[in-house]
Amino acid sequence: MFTSASALNVTRATLRPKFQKRNSTIRVNRVTRAISVDDVTGAITSTVKEVQSVRGAKDVLQRVALYGVPLTTSVVTIQALHFGGAGLGPAMKIAGLGACAGPLAPLTAIWLFSVVSPYVQAIAGLAGVLQVGEDIPAWFCGISFALAACSLWHYGSAGFTNIWTRHWVVWQLGMATTLLTSTNKVKEVLGRKVDGIRKVALVGPGMVMAALFFQQPSMAAFEAAGFSGPGVLGPVAAAVLHPLWKWFMMFGGLAYLTDAETKYSSLIIGLSMLIVSISIMPQLVAPLGLMGSWMHLYAAITLLKEVTPADSLIPSV
Repeated sequence: MFTSASALNVTRATLRPKFQKRNSTIRVNRVTRAISVDDVTGAITSTVKEVQSVRGAKDVLQRVALYGVPLTTSVVTIQALHFGGAGLGPAMKIAGLGACAGPLAPLTAIWLFSVVSPYVQAIAGLAGVLQVGEDIPAWFCGISFALAACSLWHYGSAGFTNIWTRHWVVWQLGMATTLLTSTNKVKEVLGRKVDGIRKVALVGPGMVMAALFFQQPSMAAFEAAGFSGPGVLGPVAAAVLHPLWKWFMMFGGLAYLTDAETKYSSLIIGLSMLIVSISIMPQLVAPLGLMGSWMHLYAAITLLKEVTPADSLIPSV
């Protein structure tokens, strides 16, 4: 019934190399399955081929917009660390952002502001654009969006009831939802509910902004960050600032979410998001302007693809 100590030592010495080899092999295989050199080179080649067609170019630009925010923030931070750039500090100050707060603050500080964070964010964002690493980029960047919204923007100095704060919170939560619901695990757990959730994440932020404009909010925070009017598109961009715009957004969003009508609603909301991404958001101080443009551009491309032939850039309703 009992085994002597010497016998146990011999047994452990015999078995350990086999188990160690097996465990290390499992770890290596997991990493290899997630991402490898062949995956990266193959993905780059595939992406280059994609952009040679209208359909592929739209798909690539859609992925760039989806992962544009983590890529932008990571590049700005890396530039400041190694090439003397301004970094995120000045933009965060103008945006009224300070230290992380709330119950998720410790995790957010590590996830978004640790020494390795910008490099991991850059790798994850690039992997997402190139479609490398299975669901890992979507998980990582989705969590990043959620933490930024809940532990950083939520506690900005403008106050949570301010349209500035709510704009960034709802858009980042929308992007987080879009990324996380694209993973196989979430799809497996939620099943058919995923489609409805993704639709809310897509048009919900625009509807929230439209609802806020019914309250005639102060735009002081936007103006402090650089917003000064329609921007480069002039009269075209003035349309989304017109008092009637909020009605189109609200009714269009409701029609889209309920499937009562999806073609014209996709077109109207998609064009509105495109105008905002080109003419309104770029006015904001860097890199906030680019971050806002990426999020609106993703919504615009996704909605306009629903009413545009695959090999065309012109909507057909």
